[in-house]
Amino acid sequence: MIDSGMGAREIAEAEGRSISSVQNKMYKSGLKTNSQVSDINVRREGTQFTDSGKSATLVTVDRKIKTADDAVEYAKVDTRIWEIERFLVNKWEQGSANEGDVSVVELWQVKVWLRRKVKQLDQKSFEFLKDVISSCKWKPAKRPDKRVEGEHMLEVSLFDAHFGKLCWEQETGTDYDTAIADRYFLNAVDDLLADNGDLSLEKILFPVGQDFFNVDNLRRETTSGTPQDVDDRYHRVFAKGFAAVVAAIERCRKMAPVEIVFIEGNHDTLAGWHLAFSIAQLYKDAKDITVDYGPQSRKYRKYGKTLLGFTHGDGEKPSDRTTLMAREASEHWHGCDFYEWHTGHFHAEKKLQQAGTETNGIVERVLPSLSGTDRWHAKKGFSLNRQAAMAFAYHKENGMRRTSYAYARNR
Repeated sequence: MIDSGMGAREIAEAEGRSISSVQNKMYKSGLKTNSQVSDINVRREGTQFTDSGKSATLVTVDRKIKTADDAVEYAKVDTRIWEIERFLVNKWEQGSANEGDVSVVELWQVKVWLRRKVKQLDQKSFEFLKDVISSCKWKPAKRPDKRVEGEHMLEVSLFDAHFGKLCWEQETGTDYDTAIADRYFLNAVDDLLADNGDLSLEKILFPVGQDFFNVDNLRRETTSGTPQDVDDRYHRVFAKGFAAVVAAIERCRKMAPVEIVFIEGNHDTLAGWHLAFSIAQLYKDAKDITVDYGPQSRKYRKYGKTLLGFTHGDGEKPSDRTTLMAREASEHWHGCDFYEWHTGHFHAEKKLQQAGTETNGIVERVLPSLSGTDRWHAKKGFSLNRQAAMAFAYHKENGMRRTSYAYARNR
């Protein structure tokens, strides 16, 4: 990394480590970089600005700059990015000689500690993401036949794919990595679409997110900071995952227009949203693709007389979901006869019939996962769940017509 011109800050970000740990490693190894000075920028005369990534320090020494706000303004710190966390002001007197006259002047030192308001934009990551999106080309889909307007909606749900997860068969009972995840994911899409190829489809509902990625940052952690076993660098996993979802969408749109709905997970709240947003940019001009990348934790979709609710399953209490659906989707509630919640998170299929009105009940479906068993789940004994994905076909008037399964297969 040093040979390629990277500095301590860039190396720390790439490796998911603190800058101090990288600098200590470099010191012990006798290494120097050409860009160490780039971490310290002299903004204006008498000021010093040190940027360490998530935080920064600003120091000014002047007769007129006496407050933190004055220092920030004088140094031209971008307050859209930085905010003042704390500051320290010192004052001392210094003699000054001017043509034989000696006078005493006051000097002020203002030291400001800043914290970043928004995440630092890594230009390399930004260019990488642009390349990922531009590498995925698409053309208007050619449908296999001239069907009349369909009377079914097919939901293709591949929850909890956990792209990037690393599992070792000798330790956990299953092998799993990004390459295996890619094959499982696309093979499952093929199988589910083949099982429903006889239906006259009006559209395909394709949820994305739901812990599609295993980690949410360069430190190989989930959104809440839990360390994970991963098999590759974050950027490469994102690129491979993005390509897999695009390939799946292209398979779906050969059968019907596709509606993509982002559902956040607890492993990849931000990475999953970035995935959905990137898909929206790729298909922004497609007339048969719509993408909902809104950050709401719960989403609702109405098809005919069926109302579907989506959530990851780790947030609200299951007992509250009936009331939540009735309130949050009230405009659809009274026009439907069938109500369902689709959740993930537990990597195992469950079906719970909850009490509802006298004539209408709500079915909660906890969907399975294609991902392998990691070390933590194996240790806890959660290693017997079937690796699977599901699809649901809904008729406009008669609700659920068919449930399909696709089991993990590598070929």
